[in-house]
Amino acid sequence: MGSASVMSQMRSVVQTPLSTVCIFCRSVFRVAELSGGWTGPVMLRQDLFVGFEGVMVVVACGVSKEIDRIVQSEFLGDSHSNLITIPMDNFHPAIVQRLKQFFYTGTYDDLHRHELPPLDLADPTTDPSPLPLATIPALAGHDALTSLLGHLCMGEIADAFEVAALQALARQRTAAAVAAGARNAAFVQGLPYAAEKALERFGDADDLLDPLVAAVVAHVEHLADSDALRSLLVAGLSRPFFHVKLAQAVCRRVARDARAGAGEVQQQQKPRQPRKLLASDGGHVRKGETAERAERGKMDMAQIHTLESKLAKLEARVKSAAGQEAMAREKMTENRQLKEDAKVYLAKIHTLESKVATLKNKVAALCKAEDAVEVLNKTEECRHCGDGLTWWFDSKWALRCGDCQTRHK
Repeated sequence: MGSASVMSQMRSVVQTPLSTVCIFCRSVFRVAELSGGWTGPVMLRQDLFVGFEGVMVVVACGVSKEIDRIVQSEFLGDSHSNLITIPMDNFHPAIVQRLKQFFYTGTYDDLHRHELPPLDLADPTTDPSPLPLATIPALAGHDALTSLLGHLCMGEIADAFEVAALQALARQRTAAAVAAGARNAAFVQGLPYAAEKALERFGDADDLLDPLVAAVVAHVEHLADSDALRSLLVAGLSRPFFHVKLAQAVCRRVARDARAGAGEVQQQQKPRQPRKLLASDGGHVRKGETAERAERGKMDMAQIHTLESKLAKLEARVKSAAGQEAMAREKMTENRQLKEDAKVYLAKIHTLESKVATLKNKVAALCKAEDAVEVLNKTEECRHCGDGLTWWFDSKWALRCGDCQTRHK
């Protein structure tokens, strides 16, 4: 295929917002840039690169900061090829396809149920059959929950490759999916189960789960007897950040309800136009009810302050634990590095010991050679045959007669 015809085919492709050429395979992301005086961004089939030498390494990606860093490091390296391969093995091919779609259109289609990724990030080479999200019973027939988890997955890949626009879009569509599904009883009942599985997939430190946690708390009165909610709470016992998110959402819910109640009491306490009471006793009763509601509002506000205080302490403990965990990880990294350095030093020591042993053997051989030469100088004739014209040394540097092989010391 000539370069002219290839360039003609390239120019005929619809141009995209990218400053690079992007090729998406099943689980890898490949980028390249064209040479030859025309650098318009295009989408190419992989077979167009076969036999075409005018493809060179890309120098920038204007969409993803992470991809840009990888490309730049590969470009500056000594051993770069025509195509830079960016592994995306932790993401389902459908997610990578949606990422490509966003790069070229600014949006992405909802994921289908069979396209949802596995629950964990297990290596497919060691775990060939991880449990997919599509097997969740709560998702059966509920496209709203499937769509919600799909938006969370898109937020995950956006965070991984630092695509800010996709992050914002995924969070916006997640919130919209939660709001739209709030009117669906089946959707509400499936929220805790979906949150638990998303917690297993994304972890608890990421803010991807915030809309999901808020939705669970918002409908907690409908989920009080739900086994899925209890399972979610049990799953979050070992995840401190998740508990903080849950506590924050509960505090906001309690505070909102309490303030609404306090506002109702204040509304009732506003001065009214004097009117004739049917009976003085009735007036005393209404005043008593108002005072009781006011007192209840004060108690609610006190509970809010108590919860906020406990939440602040819990957040401090979580931050402290996170700091300690970071320090522990840093020490583990240092220890790992020390172990690697120790292995290198041990290997060097072993090499030196081997060299020393070799030198010792050579010195011993030289000593034996010197002794053999000294014996040769002292020996004038063979003690067995009387000949002294030919001599030779065996492998142990022993002097032997060339005629009768008699050994001399």
